[in-house]
Amino acid sequence: MSPASCSWFLRSPVKVGVFAVIMVFSMLVAADLVVPGVIENAYGGNGPKKLNQFFETRRDRHSLGHYLLLWTNFRNACTIASAAFLAVLIIIDRCIECRRMRWFLVPFSAAFLGMTVLWGPRQDYVAHLKIWEETNAGRDPWWIQPDSGIVLNAYGPLFEAFAPLVRINPLVPKILFATAFLIYAVFTSKSAEDHATCDRRKFWLTGVWLANPFFWLEIAFYGHFDIIASLFALGAIVALNRSGAILAGTLLGLGFLLKFVPIVLLPFLAFENRGRLRSNGRLIASFIGTMIAGMAFAWGFWGDSIFRPLSFVSTRGSSLLSVWRYLKGPHSPLVWSGFPARDFDGFATPALILALAAIWLILMRRRTEYAHACLCALLGTVLFYRVGFVQYQMFPFLIMPYWYSKHRETVDTDRGIRFALIAYVAWIVGFDLFDNAVGGIVGHGRAWAWVEDWSGLPNFVMGMTLLTKLLRMSTIVDEPSSSANRSHFG
Repeated sequence: MSPASCSWFLRSPVKVGVFAVIMVFSMLVAADLVVPGVIENAYGGNGPKKLNQFFETRRDRHSLGHYLLLWTNFRNACTIASAAFLAVLIIIDRCIECRRMRWFLVPFSAAFLGMTVLWGPRQDYVAHLKIWEETNAGRDPWWIQPDSGIVLNAYGPLFEAFAPLVRINPLVPKILFATAFLIYAVFTSKSAEDHATCDRRKFWLTGVWLANPFFWLEIAFYGHFDIIASLFALGAIVALNRSGAILAGTLLGLGFLLKFVPIVLLPFLAFENRGRLRSNGRLIASFIGTMIAGMAFAWGFWGDSIFRPLSFVSTRGSSLLSVWRYLKGPHSPLVWSGFPARDFDGFATPALILALAAIWLILMRRRTEYAHACLCALLGTVLFYRVGFVQYQMFPFLIMPYWYSKHRETVDTDRGIRFALIAYVAWIVGFDLFDNAVGGIVGHGRAWAWVEDWSGLPNFVMGMTLLTKLLRMSTIVDEPSSSANRSHFG
């Protein structure tokens, strides 16, 4: 290749990405000719010393076929991730004009998908595989575990739609979640470019936001599917802002069928105040229709067991970042006052409903636009819900860039909002990193289990500070058809 053609090639990050995929495919083909033989020899004690030692303590656990299957699954997962990367490259090529942003997105996407495969199944994703195994076998995916007496599957019926993908490869759903995030990243990145040029400040803000450890941990490492439910919620907001009420209701219904949480957005999207309160009948009808159709279809397959997760999510105990977990712990204000600790979990659901009702009333009075209203609603939900798992923060986190695109001037001139926003995001990201670094804090006998007794307090204080700042913002509702209401998402 001549210097001139090499320079032309390197000027295009998409071409470099395609070349990298070709190299990966070539290496996988070459490795497949060698690796199975190496595994077979090492399993029999005739391979490299380190591999021989590895298999010495594992021969009694699994057969040779098990380890050969692991290699086959890994090879196929790499191939599927490479194909997903090609799809993302096509989207980058068609949507992003700024060369600087392209050079960020191409290696970022490659690294994200690569680590998604290398990190493999972990934590909840292992439980997901068990659930999908039950689904593929034609059994009840909402079975009650005999040892704990609880439902392992706390998700909606649409979650079972991922089950057939596992038959292709165990990591296909996880790769799908990562790809969905990368497509979201491409459209979010469009806010940082103006045709072929990039606003340097927007570029760095976008890059830092997308590269923050939260997304890497929750999607690439753990493989949490909250990204899909959050995209349904974001899609509903964007669709409604483009006068697509039926599509918005359908997306919201799909989000409910996947993970229930998006239902809290219904009153914030279905009603608006333009001098008088008006409801959006088409959105409400499409949401109810989608929800009933999905539940009825699932009921035809699995019967009344589809309702078990609804009961479970409303009665499960408080944990981790939940303020209710803090209130029943040894550092509760009751204990400080000399009273015995008390379990307040029974008040969690009524308190959540009252909090959302108060937020709705405040925002209706202020005639708040949809993105702002939904961010407040989701933030209120994660603050008052009894279960404080970090992955639930995916819902407000995913909406924040879209919300910021609509309120950039207000945020940039209000130090209080900026400080509260940065502090809350930094807290969540920092806590996620800490929880991962110590191997998790939830569970008896863990060295850092005492942190769970405290974590709900700073989370609630910082979250409520941000929510209060957001509620005090003056945010007049936009006309759905106005150009001011359009963003890089649509």
